[in-house]
Amino acid sequence: MRKFTLFFLSVSLVLISCGTTTPTNTNLETEQANTIQTTVATIQTGAAIQTGAAPTNPGGTPAPTVGLNTEHLAKLMEGVDAWNAWRTQNPDVKPDLRRADLQGVNLNGFDLSKAILTGANLRGATLVGTNLKGANLSRAKLNNANLVRADLTKADLTKVVLTNAKYDSKTKWPEGFDPVAAGAKLVVP
Repeated sequence: MRKFTLFFLSVSLVLISCGTTTPTNTNLETEQANTIQTTVATIQTGAAIQTGAAPTNPGGTPAPTVGLNTEHLAKLMEGVDAWNAWRTQNPDVKPDLRRADLQGVNLNGFDLSKAILTGANLRGATLVGTNLKGANLSRAKLNNANLVRADLTKADLTKVVLTNAKYDSKTKWPEGFDPVAAGAKLVVP
């Protein structure tokens, strides 16, 4: 069923993009193209999630958004081992995940150091033991995120939203940053 759906959606997307269909309403055409693109991305990343090694999102898989490097997102969806191995092999790459919808995603142990997460939605994400050293998290939404043992040393937390985000005494923050003032809550084991 999944292959049939993917095939159908791919054909529909090709027909719309080639102009072989004649929609009567431009808003309808845009809405259909967006729906198809999101569904195709969901199906494509869903296969990786089923392996059990990739990040999981209780609300569905994250869909690429405008400006996001979809290659980097696809690599992220391969799971922590594949991602961290790729980061080790490509130490100079700054993963571009700006405006990524990673709401509720389990990113435990991922190396996201120096990643560009500007404006990313990380609401409810689990980032236990995640390396975020030097990451750009400006304007990112980390409401209800789990930052226990996360390393945010030298991260850019300009205008970051941390309402009800959890952290512990092992969480490393940028020098001078006050997580409580930003809305985060200290959890005691």
